[in-house]
Amino acid sequence: MQIWKPILSVVIFFGVQGVGGVISVLFNIFTGEKILHSNSDLISWTTLVTGIISVFLIALILKSIRLKKAFLASGANDVRNWGAGAIALIAAVAGIISINLLSEQVELPNWLESEFMDMSHSIIGIISVGIVGPIVEELVFRESIEGHLLRRGCKPWIAISVSALTFGIIHMNPAQIPFAALIGLILGILYWKTGNVWLCSILHIANNSYSLYEMRTLGPEAMNYRVTDEIGDIGTVWGIIAGCLIMCTALLWLFCKTYRPAIAKDSND
Repeated sequence: MQIWKPILSVVIFFGVQGVGGVISVLFNIFTGEKILHSNSDLISWTTLVTGIISVFLIALILKSIRLKKAFLASGANDVRNWGAGAIALIAAVAGIISINLLSEQVELPNWLESEFMDMSHSIIGIISVGIVGPIVEELVFRESIEGHLLRRGCKPWIAISVSALTFGIIHMNPAQIPFAALIGLILGILYWKTGNVWLCSILHIANNSYSLYEMRTLGPEAMNYRVTDEIGDIGTVWGIIAGCLIMCTALLWLFCKTYRPAIAKDSND
C-alpha cells in the first residue's frame, strides 16, 4: 500500500499554509499592519488562496485529488440514495450536537477564538471559513487521503481513521483537535459510502456556517456562550450527549446499509 501520497498531501497542504502565513507576516512588517488582531481580511484571503493552491498542487503533482470524480455523484439517480443521504445528514447533525456538547464539558484552550471572531464579521472571512475552507478540506482529507487509501485496497476503518486523525491534528488548536477528529470520522463514513465529497461538503459547510452565525450574532459573548448553561442540568446534558450518539450510530449504520454504490478500488490513482 502506498502511503507516501497521503503524507505528501498533508505536507503540501500544511506547507502552502505556512508559506502563506510567512508572506502575510512579511506583508505586515512592511505595511505596519497587525495581522493577528486587526487585519482579519488578510488572514481570510491567505486562508482562502492557500487552500485553493494546495488543492490544485495536490491534484497536479500527486493526482490523488480527482477534481471531476470528487464531485461526481454517481448514485444520484438512485431514489434509495436520496433517502439514505437524508438519513446520513440527520445522523451527522445528531453526532455534531453530541460532539459540541461534549467539547463544552472538556473546555480545552482555544488559541484561535479571537481570530475566528474577527473573521466572522468579514465577508471574505465568511466565504473562506464557511464555504471555501470546508470544500478544500474535504478534497484534501477525504478525497486525497482517505480516497487514495481506499482505492489502494486499504481497509475502510483504517482509511477513515487515518483521515479523521489527520484532520484533527492539522487544526493545531487544542479546542478543535479531538472534536474535529470525531467529526472527521462521520465525514469519513459519508465519503466511504458515496465516493464523492458532496454530502461531506454540505455538512462541513453547514457546521462552519452555523459557528460563524453564532459568533456574528452573539458578538464577544460567543466566546463564553455554552449550550450546557442553557440546558442547566448536567445530567440532562449527558443524557442528550448519549442519546445523540446512539441516534448518530444507528442512523449511520442504516445509511451504510442502504446507500449504493460504495467507493471502488481504482488502480489508476
